[in-house]
Amino acid sequence: MIADTERLNFLQALTDKRGYTGLVILRASTTGRGWRLHETSDALACRSVRDAIDQYRASFDTEPFDTGPSDTEPFGADEDEYWSGLPSLGGLA
Repeated sequence: MIADTERLNFLQALTDKRGYTGLVILRASTTGRGWRLHETSDALACRSVRDAIDQYRASFDTEPFDTGPSDTEPFGADEDEYWSGLPSLGGLA
């Protein structure tokens, strides 16, 4: 299994290639659908992937991952309720 350090080192190596700006940011999605770690020209961006993660994490008063379903309950207590709240695939399922 790959260690988290190796994963972060891989992301940092991609950033260091400066395919775009060589700057990264971790932020909430502007559409409200989760979060994004991406290369950007944003003024708050960092050269370090680790710093971008730390900067975003520091913006919370509490740990953002203390709520919600656990890894063993990916849909919460009621899987049917979870799926019923998602938009329809229009018969593409």
